[in-house]
Amino acid sequence: RERERERERDATLEVHFGCELHASVELVMAAFQKMSDVETGVAWRPVALATILSFAGGYVDGNTKQRFDSFGGMQTGNTVFLGSAIESRDGFGIALFLAIILSFVGGVMFTVEVMSRTKRKLALGFIMALNLIGCDALAALPYLQAHPNMLRFTCVFAAVSMGSQNAISMKHEEIQQHTTIVTGNLQKLAELGWRFLHKATSEGDAQQGAQLGLGWLGYVLGACVGTASAAVIGDWSLWPATILQNAVLFLS
Repeated sequence: RERERERERDATLEVHFGCELHASVELVMAAFQKMSDVETGVAWRPVALATILSFAGGYVDGNTKQRFDSFGGMQTGNTVFLGSAIESRDGFGIALFLAIILSFVGGVMFTVEVMSRTKRKLALGFIMALNLIGCDALAALPYLQAHPNMLRFTCVFAAVSMGSQNAISMKHEEIQQHTTIVTGNLQKLAELGWRFLHKATSEGDAQQGAQLGLGWLGYVLGACVGTASAAVIGDWSLWPATILQNAVLFLS
């Protein structure tokens, strides 16, 4: 009889556990249903891809600013540095920031050319990875570490990678936004906020708001992590960004 009672208790517990599990699953599914494309007007896959790439962009900018006092992706900042160098007649600064800006432009143009010739993701991922890893490899050379001014020029390789990333994200059929340049994205967010306040939003605004808003947050968080990685990891600290870059290509 005691064994029968134990079996009954076990059976009751199993039923109770099964009901609780079922209720939990239903609750989670309901939450995801609320986040579905139909309910919110937002396709969350492009939001996730844009946020990941924005995080990578912020990571590289935070990292290169800490290590080389220049930006791999944010050419607005480098352009300000260039203007300041011109005003102060700093020949080294003019050469450095002009080289970084032109490298970014070159990365965009080269990637667009590659995309016009092939759809292979491996080729695009290789461009971004090679340049970020190349930046780290050169920065780790003892000769360059002994010459800090020359060391700063290794940032041109990070700029090529960031130019490539931005070209890919702008032409990506799901993302179609900047992931290394935040000023334009902030302007679009501000315009979206104005439309929201005046109740003049239209179809697609929810998608744009989610991508730009979370993308900006991803960039800020990436900059924090990238800055910390430069201090914690040191020379070989750009590889996490290229893993994220290629993860987005793989997922898409």
